[in-house]
Amino acid sequence: MLVKRFFVVLNISVLVLSTCIIPAFKIGNVAMANLSCAKSDFIFQYYNGIDSAYNALKAGTIDILDFPLKYEMLPDALNDPNLKVVPVVDSRMYLFDLNNNYTIADYPGVKSPLHELKFRQAIAFAIDKDYIIENFWYNMAERIDQPLPSIFSNWMNETYMEAGYPYEYNLTRAAQLLDELGFIDTDGNGWRNYPADWPGASNADFTQYPLKVFIRSDHTQRLSSGRYLVQQLESIGIKCNCVEGSSSVVAPPVIEEKNYHIYTAGWRIVYPNAPFFLYHSDSWYPWGPNYVTGMNENNLPNYPQLDELLEEMYLASSFESSREKLKTALGFMVENCITVPYVTEIDYYAHRIEVQGTIYTNVSDYWPNFDNAVLNKYNLLSAYKNDGTPVVIGTYYVPEQLNVIESLYRSEVLTLAMFYENLIYFALENPTNHQPWLAAWNIDSWYDNESDENKTKITFYLTNTSYWIRPVTGEVLGEMTALDFEFTTWYNYQWPEAAHYFDAAYVHHIEVLDNYTVEVYMNISSVWSLFDLNYPIIPKQVWTSFQQLAELKTSVFIEGINVTTPGYLNLTYQDIGAPVTVESVMADGNPLTKYEDYNIEMGKIKIYKDLAPGTVLNVTYYARGNPDGAFPGDLPWQDILVGNGPFYITELVDPFNPGGYIYFKANPYYNIRLFDRDLAVTNVYVSKDTATVGENVTIQVEVENQGEISESFELTVYTNETVIGRKTLNLSPNCSSLIVFNWNTDSYDPGKYVIKAEVPILFGEEDASDNIFVDGAVTLTIPLIDVAVTEIMPSKNTVSYGEILLVNVTVENQGEKAVSFEVRLFANSSVISSLNVENLSPQSTMTLPFEWITNGWRPGCYTLAAEADILEWETDTEDNYLTNGIITILLPSTETYLVATPSINEVTLGDSFTLSIDIFNVTDLYGYDIILNYNISLLTANSIQEGPFLKSAGETYIFANTTDNEEGYVRFAVSLLGTPTGVSGNGTLFTINFTASLHYTGVVD
Repeated sequence: MLVKRFFVVLNISVLVLSTCIIPAFKIGNVAMANLSCAKSDFIFQYYNGIDSAYNALKAGTIDILDFPLKYEMLPDALNDPNLKVVPVVDSRMYLFDLNNNYTIADYPGVKSPLHELKFRQAIAFAIDKDYIIENFWYNMAERIDQPLPSIFSNWMNETYMEAGYPYEYNLTRAAQLLDELGFIDTDGNGWRNYPADWPGASNADFTQYPLKVFIRSDHTQRLSSGRYLVQQLESIGIKCNCVEGSSSVVAPPVIEEKNYHIYTAGWRIVYPNAPFFLYHSDSWYPWGPNYVTGMNENNLPNYPQLDELLEEMYLASSFESSREKLKTALGFMVENCITVPYVTEIDYYAHRIEVQGTIYTNVSDYWPNFDNAVLNKYNLLSAYKNDGTPVVIGTYYVPEQLNVIESLYRSEVLTLAMFYENLIYFALENPTNHQPWLAAWNIDSWYDNESDENKTKITFYLTNTSYWIRPVTGEVLGEMTALDFEFTTWYNYQWPEAAHYFDAAYVHHIEVLDNYTVEVYMNISSVWSLFDLNYPIIPKQVWTSFQQLAELKTSVFIEGINVTTPGYLNLTYQDIGAPVTVESVMADGNPLTKYEDYNIEMGKIKIYKDLAPGTVLNVTYYARGNPDGAFPGDLPWQDILVGNGPFYITELVDPFNPGGYIYFKANPYYNIRLFDRDLAVTNVYVSKDTATVGENVTIQVEVENQGEISESFELTVYTNETVIGRKTLNLSPNCSSLIVFNWNTDSYDPGKYVIKAEVPILFGEEDASDNIFVDGAVTLTIPLIDVAVTEIMPSKNTVSYGEILLVNVTVENQGEKAVSFEVRLFANSSVISSLNVENLSPQSTMTLPFEWITNGWRPGCYTLAAEADILEWETDTEDNYLTNGIITILLPSTETYLVATPSINEVTLGDSFTLSIDIFNVTDLYGYDIILNYNISLLTANSIQEGPFLKSAGETYIFANTTDNEEGYVRFAVSLLGTPTGVSGNGTLFTINFTASLHYTGVVD
């Protein structure tokens, strides 16, 4: 199984994955809109804390605060007329991560309580998420119940959202689950004990093996939330051992050692495939992103089914399939309570009102560049101040280095993004969608002969308007080309410590077709592969001019001596000296053709040609150097920080310390060529304008991509503003599609419904007038609803006591729509049993096989009857009830026997009923002493009343009349007085009044 290993960023874990919707297209000769040179220069000013940065914002020293406001700052900012406050949903999610592993290192041999589902469920029931949001997050958060930020709600499993969440706060239920597991306070000290059969901790007190809870103290909300959970758990007898600390304190025991029970986790999640990396068992290793799912007592993955679902999601061939697999996986995680997500944060950013031309996004800290509501490339290109001075951004995250190969921390990536560029950027109208930036793309597949597998192939079509700019001078050094992309990819691949090593790790080989077209052949098959390749591009011509970064080498190989062709050359791999680009290969002085005769495959140079023995190969290539340093290779920034982004650096003053700053000059050659984008709903066809409720109505929607690039988008169909269907589409330019929706009207009321189809308005779309199409109305009428019981057919009319009688009841749907209902079979007025009818089609019948178990029924004659539910809108109800036939229950034999007969056969919890104790075939009965046992979990005995049978012979005396609801029995003893003979025949000895108890539900037998 292929799973990437990730660096852990200790300020908050950052998981950079893949995006959710992929448009695929090729560039043609078309007119394009432009995002050209920025309207202002920018300055990054570094501070030693958010308080000092905020004070600078208030004073007008800076124009934009590059960090969310603290809660206590928000009222002041909202009341400051010089500030604009922008709310935005953050891309981070916060969870109470639960260690599902069988044990933890500090308690060797002791089974972890969290390895049990009911214990994890108890923890979930103990968490009042709404209370946490109100009291600790001050309502600056959105609740989540599945491990994805709320921006990905359309990827979540609908069954477990909102009211469907199965662990809504219930502290009583949490305690009950612990009781059921056997975690009970047996020594009376206020803390629960482990069960007697608990591996490694038999009857141990929780003070001996408390839960190890790690709480992040450098995040106020997580600190308060963690303390709250500990308080909740201890209130129900679970002792906790808390460790509060910063990431440097808690990360080693939690993420490296997995030596914990509960951790107040936080992840920045940008792409919905994140659960694949977070919860697949292959990610369970020291410092791996999965420190949750764990292993069982045999050191095998706890959840192989989850692994399978996550693999199917990640390796899906379409995003529709991937989405459905992820929903199933998330449902599995909720059902098994693997972790407890609780909030996505809402951030508030602020800037001075002097900043004009602002363009906001609705997601904060968005990858690839940690863009936020205010600091995003759309805004960087459009924002300005009327006085023409630079826009000053204040931040208190000071970078440690500015190294495009190594930098991973937010402050560094954000700074580098000012002058380096990515191929793809998020679409403004929907940050979970992406659009071409420096490149368009097409996704296809290729066949790998060696592995006998189909794998993903991605073709990039690069813009021809991206230029490499030298710092300070702004000099143009040349165009960005496909060779730069190839060089960047293999450089990342050959440097395992690179920030984007794992993004390049699945590349099999690359073929550059021309300066602006490059084919990337992946080593896996996944629709998510595209965005692994969205890393900053570095200039080959600049990096190869510095020997410490890339040294030109020539190696000699001789066929049959130190190389066998076809085959790989024995060169350094993923280290200094490893090839990052091949300049030429000569065979006995004759040039071989790149990509046809040789190429780099998976970081190694491979010769495809079958050479004759003794052939001399001269291979000239650039070998990877050592890029480590504050700047790549520790070279002067004026020489190496050559980029192709919207800005270039002119001043860099002490940037790695508070008080330092960087001046970014607008790049006059920057030009993002945006395609014309235009979606349209061109027609809506409805199969009928009148239908009865419950009838299916077919709606066909014709959509067209009238723009110049392929688009991925969501088509939505409404009836009176109620969504009846959504469909994600991929349409090539100038192509249309007819999409069919089936509207099930079963849950709708009669009335008039207007049909509307809608596609979103895209960023840059000028013609939005045809994005909505309304097509008249459909009138729903009341259907004929009529069910009837048409026949009752017993298998015979006479049965012996205790025998099972088969009774067939036939029902008919005489209406116009399929219906579901219940049918009950009666003996006299008592219910024998009931059966359900599901979706009985119109004008069809169904025969229901009832069984009447006559045990407990008094021998005698009974009239059979059957009744079907009266349904909504049903007017003919007379035939819902039918009686037919007399059934006689005979005495079973001539022997004397007792029968216990309840007054009713079904009882509701809390209700009372009478149990009659009858005797049959008795001769000369003078007295009796009867004990009857019952289940105290189901019944409570109230009283005993003597029956008429024995008294019919004379006066009686009651020797015992006992009801014992602790032991679960009643005793009734009676004798005749002064009568010479007893009674004979059949009759009632006594009756008992019971109440159905509220302890459990069950069957009285």
